[in-house]
Amino acid sequence: ATLARVHVVGAVAGGADPRLGGYGGALALEASRSGAAPTLAVEASTFESNVARIAGGALALRGGSAALHNVTSFGGEAERGGGGAVLEGEVELRHVTLAGDDAREGAALFTDEGTRTRLENSLLVTLGAPCAGEGERTGTGVLQRGGEPCIPGALTGDARLAPELDRSADPPVLPLGEGSAAIDAGDAARCLPQDQRGTPRPPEACDLGAFERGETG
Repeated sequence: ATLARVHVVGAVAGGADPRLGGYGGALALEASRSGAAPTLAVEASTFESNVARIAGGALALRGGSAALHNVTSFGGEAERGGGGAVLEGEVELRHVTLAGDDAREGAALFTDEGTRTRLENSLLVTLGAPCAGEGERTGTGVLQRGGEPCIPGALTGDARLAPELDRSADPPVLPLGEGSAAIDAGDAARCLPQDQRGTPRPPEACDLGAFERGETG
């Protein structure tokens, strides 16, 4: 399946009764009983204020593979992985902004043992430790607010994200402020040609996250 330009707001997965589930406030990808491995692509989309009672405020991966390009998660909540939880399978996050998400384990991202997660040209801006779990995490061009590095060589700094979503864009985005450490910090080999809004990215020096500030912002 491929989802493009979607905006999921305020969805809740699960409840007090564990039989109600609780994985993936906005999206949950699970392997079928036949053993088939599903694949999911999400492009130019925003997940806002979604809640999972167990894992993955925006997305829970429980089998198969997923690729998220130019995606924003804002204000997600879960016990594990306020933005996303990779519990089985593998995921690629390229030019993704995970901001304002919160969880007891992995405010932005939880990756379980045996999983593989690749982060490229992405932002992890949370008050708590952004990543948790024993899964393999690799990548390049990642900026986080603080905490233990989510990937080897991750940068720390102030992304100067806007405090709220810019709703003049469809779907809404989180702009980078002037002087952001994310500006021109991308790995040129992994820059996508456009940002979440469709604004071109300069291939020689793209910004991190889903939003390309450019000369005028």
